[in-house]
Amino acid sequence: MTTFRCKNSVYIHLPKTAGNAIGRLLGKNGLVNHGYVTPRMNGQVDPHTNVSQIYAEDQNLPRWTVFRHPMSWFESYWSYKRQVGWARGPTQKSALNFIDDRIDRDSIDETVKRCYAAKSTVVQDVYAEYWDSLTIIALQENLYEYIETIVEQVEGVKLDKQYWSAANSTAKKFHMSDASGDLVWSNESRFFSTYYNRDKSISDSWLSNFKTHLKERV
Repeated sequence: MTTFRCKNSVYIHLPKTAGNAIGRLLGKNGLVNHGYVTPRMNGQVDPHTNVSQIYAEDQNLPRWTVFRHPMSWFESYWSYKRQVGWARGPTQKSALNFIDDRIDRDSIDETVKRCYAAKSTVVQDVYAEYWDSLTIIALQENLYEYIETIVEQVEGVKLDKQYWSAANSTAKKFHMSDASGDLVWSNESRFFSTYYNRDKSISDSWLSNFKTHLKERV
């Protein structure tokens, strides 16, 4: 489950941001209208639709996605790759390939070091294809509350929370050192400081301005 056309909006799934849980919640609440059909899937619904196709087909609909703190995202991605034996997905994006090409299978810290030695932004680049000034942003921290607010605003319905389960699909999480965390934040904060603080907490400005942000994009 990933990118969905709902009745009145489009949910765009970023990698490692609770996509399966969100898809299940939307589907069980009867909000999923259809996916997107692409030539790559021979006329079948493509769960990894090119974002430009979504914009072309439904450019007038509100669209929303989920961000995650860059340190947390990096930890989740490395842990997930370890869990699946370092395999690449069939629709791997170039920004993910960049990380995979530099993965140290024994150390998330060495992976972080290798990535930022080669380029200044890494997690931001993963997000770049899915974000523009019109997209509604929810944050993975306190995610249900964000989704509930967005869905009520753009779909006009109240979610049934019994279908929400944000269980982590990664069996064991591996955490980076403080030095690696500092390296990630120093390179990614220009983009992510709108939403987060260094300690992975949500910024006060985002907490106070989220409803304004939502209103401006609907």
